[in-house]
Amino acid sequence: MEWANVINQFAIEGEVLSAELFGNGHIHQTFKVSTSDKPYLLQEINEEVFADVPSLMQNIQAVSEHLKGTKGNALELVLTKQGQPYYEGQAGLWRVFHFVGNSKSYDQPTDGSLAELAGEGFGEFISQLADLPLAAVSETIPDFHDICWRFRQWDETKGNASSQKLEECVDEIGFVESQRKKMEAYFKGLHENTLPLRVIHNDTKLNNILFVGEQQMPCVVDLDTVMPGYVAFDFGDAIRTIANRAEEDEKDLAKVQFEKVFFERFAKGFAAKTISVFTKKEVESLAFAPAYMTFIMGLRFLTDYLGGNKYYSIKHEKHNLVRAKCQFAFAQVLHQNISYITNYIQSMYQGNT
Repeated sequence: MEWANVINQFAIEGEVLSAELFGNGHIHQTFKVSTSDKPYLLQEINEEVFADVPSLMQNIQAVSEHLKGTKGNALELVLTKQGQPYYEGQAGLWRVFHFVGNSKSYDQPTDGSLAELAGEGFGEFISQLADLPLAAVSETIPDFHDICWRFRQWDETKGNASSQKLEECVDEIGFVESQRKKMEAYFKGLHENTLPLRVIHNDTKLNNILFVGEQQMPCVVDLDTVMPGYVAFDFGDAIRTIANRAEEDEKDLAKVQFEKVFFERFAKGFAAKTISVFTKKEVESLAFAPAYMTFIMGLRFLTDYLGGNKYYSIKHEKHNLVRAKCQFAFAQVLHQNISYITNYIQSMYQGNT
């Protein structure tokens, strides 16, 4: 068995007893490996999704070691016996993490306290990495949240799309074009206002936090997208998934509503951990971030639909179109609440300099 040979290449503790497939992830094949001392997570890295594995694992190692030194709240990487962050075997590339037992994950908050804990978890993650030099991590996915690049991709895809799909998506295309200047101006403003680049997570869905133990202590997982970025990206993407009452692919757009309680509690937890870290301009950038990140996800879904559903896994032919409609509907709801969002964030960061 390949996994038995692979796991023994790592500096694990105890004698290997068993291994079983774990989780339902779509990118990496994952095993839970039990030893006589403790359990571990063994993952085969998907090289089709992540072409530059050395840079990917260098990022994860840098973050893991930094957070370990600060008693951080993220998965801890286990190195090989030769001190490397991954092992290259005949069957592929592999990595190992310490297994986090007695933990739960959620796709949506069950109550306000869970949303606040998530805010604390992601906020603390950024805060603890504030003194990690940017040079320690690489940009493994160039232009990930760059709306200008996404629009170039959109223009090319739309130009090659069939007339049938273009006619089918006329309303969504109209919405995209109506938002272009606003979204580009926001992104360019992040540069022009000289906001600092920081090491951030870049994919702050609620299910990328494990809640551990009876106290539900948050542990940030899925570090594949950790790289330099603006803090607004992490705040905005979290609100996109936490404060929308509807699922990401909800067909009934009447269910797309802004859950203010979840927004407030997440923002409260996030601010509590970052108020002493963020600059005033960073705080100012947070209010529009949820609408920006929601729009960019909708744009990516619609682009993939027009381009033949080549990027995202789908359950049916129009799945990405349904996703795009849902995201655009929530983006509009967020626009309608921008004054409230702005005022609430400012109240959470009172005293920030």
